[in-house]
Amino acid sequence: MKTTLPLILGLSCALTAPLHAEELAPPNVDFYGEFQVNRNDLGNLGVDQADGLSVRAGMWLNDLGGPWGSRFGLEAGLIRLGEDNADSSYTRSPTASEAGVNGADVVQINDRLNVKVNGLGFGGIWDSGHWLYLRGGAYLYDYKATERSQRVLIDNGGNPSVTYNDTPASDDTNTLAPYLGAGFAVRLTGPLVLVADYTSYRVESEQVGSVSLGLRYDGK
Repeated sequence: MKTTLPLILGLSCALTAPLHAEELAPPNVDFYGEFQVNRNDLGNLGVDQADGLSVRAGMWLNDLGGPWGSRFGLEAGLIRLGEDNADSSYTRSPTASEAGVNGADVVQINDRLNVKVNGLGFGGIWDSGHWLYLRGGAYLYDYKATERSQRVLIDNGGNPSVTYNDTPASDDTNTLAPYLGAGFAVRLTGPLVLVADYTSYRVESEQVGSVSLGLRYDGK
């Protein structure tokens, strides 16, 4: 009896397990992919405009659909805000040590700032069902800024005498910040949808605006 009862219970569980498994319906979702090229304003980071791209994959949560055909989804992807340089130049009086080099009278400083921003986005998207969509989430970005400085010693005749390339100064940050955007989606044919949006990213506590245009492959 001690051996038979566990066997009966085990056999009963084995036979009823498929019945419970059949009751679990598959998730009601539709998948999509999106590719956009973007133009990004990096002015608040000390440079100018930069070209970038975004590649996203997501899924529509059909059970969370709202009125008038609206729907909600989750998405993640690569978001590259791009890279740009900014050059600046000015002159100053030489230090005591610089003045002793070939009779330097003026020092010209040539600076170049290079800024690069890449990252991953994780968030949600809401589609109204009538062209308009909103997206927002978190941007896990890598910010790299490198400043290279060149000193040109100019003598009292106005001629360059000695040039020094100073050690570059760099800043490398990896952190998480929010983003929020709004756009339009127009179905072209079949599963292809034209998408265009404006998204605001927070990078190094500064606002970076991004205008994007691309295609979404969305079978639903």
